Amino acid sequence: MRWVAPSEKDTANETLEKRLWAAADQFRANSGLKAGEYSGPVLGLIFLRFAEARFAKRHAELEKAGASPRRGNSRIDDPKAYMRDAEDYPGILHSRLGENAPAELVLLGDPKLLRLHKTALFCSARTPGDAIMRAHDVARRMRDEGVTVISGFHSTIEKECLRILLRGKQPIIVCPARAIDTMRVPKEIRQAFEAGRVLYLSPFREQPERITKESAQRRNEVVAALADDAYIAHTEPGGGTEQTAHMLERWGVPRNVA
Repeated sequence: MRWVAPSEKDTANETLEKRLWAAADQFRANSGLKAGEYSGPVLGLIFLRFAEARFAKRHAELEKAGASPRRGNSRIDDPKAYMRDAEDYPGILHSRLGENAPAELVLLGDPKLLRLHKTALFCSARTPGDAIMRAHDVARRMRDEGVTVISGFHSTIEKECLRILLRGKQPIIVCPARAIDTMRVPKEIRQAFEAGRVLYLSPFREQPERITKESAQRRNEVVAALADDAYIAHTEPGGGTEQTAHMLERWGVPRNVA
């Protein structure tokens, strides 16, 4: 291979060459390394430079994604808070919960979904096999009929029903039993959320950050109060779903218990 001298205009390569020779001089003067031993630290430095460049590139991509209104698993919108005395606050919460209505609701998504006829979905964590199959069948029917479903989608069966519903085109209102200010939209829900089909609603502003037994009960109370009718896949005697069933009965909400 024949060496070709760089042109006068190739200043970048010339500068690099000078820096490399200067680095070699530093090795000779200060490192105590022999000429044949330079490769070890040089390759290490090259690797560190490569890692730094990859990190900087990826960091820039993540920062850009963080500022985008459509950013994968990140929050893709700012949550909106509806105070209890606001005009857009659901009046049905006032009539059913009275002074116990949440002081505010925090929403991520299209709030117009709250105006639709909503069917609440509840299922105990412990559910027999036959009830599971019926719940799946009901979820498919609601999906095919375009029913707007509201639920915490927290128990295993509720999560399975959510996966079935996401295959349709109907609206879905997800009510986590935790604050959603810092929540990230899961990958499996992202497409439906971006299409305006999914609304996240929480009666919690900043706390709790994790689901608790008390926050789950409060969430179920709000879901039941917002519902126009309800489907209860299974109730465990003495459990939270049974308490929710009693509330629905007290408010005269039509329900179907499998």
